[in-house]
Amino acid sequence: MSFLDAQSEAVDIIVVRGAGHRPDGDLITCDLSAASADLLVDELQRLGVTADGAVSLSDAPAVLDEDPYDDEVHDPRGDDAVVWPRVLAELGRHARFSGTFAVLSIVATVIASIGVLTDSPVLIVGAMVVGPDFPVVAAICLGIVLGHYKLALRALATLLGGFVIGIVWVYAGTLVGQAIGIVDEQLHVAERTATVFTSDFGMLGLLVAVFAGAAGMVSVTSERPGVLIGVLISVTTVPAAATIGVAAVAGDAAVAWGATVTLVANLAGILLGGIATLLVQRAITRRAVRRDQVARAV
Repeated sequence: MSFLDAQSEAVDIIVVRGAGHRPDGDLITCDLSAASADLLVDELQRLGVTADGAVSLSDAPAVLDEDPYDDEVHDPRGDDAVVWPRVLAELGRHARFSGTFAVLSIVATVIASIGVLTDSPVLIVGAMVVGPDFPVVAAICLGIVLGHYKLALRALATLLGGFVIGIVWVYAGTLVGQAIGIVDEQLHVAERTATVFTSDFGMLGLLVAVFAGAAGMVSVTSERPGVLIGVLISVTTVPAAATIGVAAVAGDAAVAWGATVTLVANLAGILLGGIATLLVQRAITRRAVRRDQVARAV
């Protein structure tokens, strides 16, 4: 409590003694600007608050001030500030391999494989939207930037597991399709024209992946989910994985290798763009908060 009292960023502090049960304790609430929440939460964790209790963060849908446009009241960085503990909790949930993630990985990759078999870019785009891989890639980026390497490794294992299970399902499904006659026995995957990009890597594709990773991370940290749709249909991770499975059945090593390079390059580009964006956001947030603290002290 004395720590919060000393923080000028904490206002409207309310203390309810003995409100907590299991564990027993007090309930303390306060209002903070989004820009200052990160440093304050870090300090509360260092003080051991989370060892016996918990710190919960929530947004106020609306705050009525005497003058909502007064910079003394309204934080001009509020729209751009990142509450890192909240982002960490959200992406940490996505980093765990789950049944939902497995199902979406399989569905997306199978849809993409049908797009490859029929040379249909519409199905490829649909598979990109269904693919659940970006939040997991974002968790890898966040784990690296914040030094939570266990999170990064867990997310990496989840990501690889999703692609492997998707490729296996495509491989098995293509064989079954050939056996029952709905897939041609002679697969000419190298003769595609509309969907050849799933196995034809180029430097422009890598550039798109870098910027898509940057846009995706901004979407995640600023809680603008609509941007993710554009990100998902900009990178060819799921379609490339589907092409690997189909090309393996067709015995076309060149297409399979091209799809593998496309998959790895897109993931590398997204990681590069995501990590760079997080580093910039974290540096800007920390510098702005410390500048305000020094100004108040003076």
